[in-house]
Amino acid sequence: MVCRDYFFKWVEAFPVPDQTARATAKVLLEIVSRFGCPLSLHSDQGRNFESNIIAEMCSFLQIKKTRTTPRNPKGNGLVERFNRTLIQMIRAYIIMDDEWDIYLSCVTAAYRSTPQESTGLTPNMLIFGQGVRLSCEVVYRPETLTKELTSSYGNYVEEIRSQLNKAHEICRKSLGRASERQKNFYDSKEQLFSW
Repeated sequence: MVCRDYFFKWVEAFPVPDQTARATAKVLLEIVSRFGCPLSLHSDQGRNFESNIIAEMCSFLQIKKTRTTPRNPKGNGLVERFNRTLIQMIRAYIIMDDEWDIYLSCVTAAYRSTPQESTGLTPNMLIFGQGVRLSCEVVYRPETLTKELTSSYGNYVEEIRSQLNKAHEICRKSLGRASERQKNFYDSKEQLFSW
């Protein structure tokens, strides 16, 4: 099961034993426990998302539930696109091993540390205000990663707040430009096919 935040481009992927409403609710509660209650939840029209369990959970947590139109995966395009990317990453990451589920967190961690085309930043930067320290950086220890220690927690918090504000502003501008490019592309296609 894949969950994605549309603004930050943050992705979580969970191996689930089945697509029951109970398994879906368990994953959603995992997300809520990490990030808090989202304002809205957009999903396809699978039975697991249309169940009474999910409806009651959304009502209790005050989450607005929306869904794609029938047989229209484009209505959830960012998740569908990530699913294709995820399959490619799993194939590249796991050559001889068919236990892909145990590597899923490593694959999503790699994705979250990659700059996104639409924002120009990594999801890690947008969520945490800085990149995360990856295992390859620990092994190779590049000098560019060493930073001076911050003198106090207050200064550190202010630095992070400033970095997050700057990252979010960059993200908003980049998303606006990406949206404008997509609109122009769509409009140009419409003009070609209009009679």
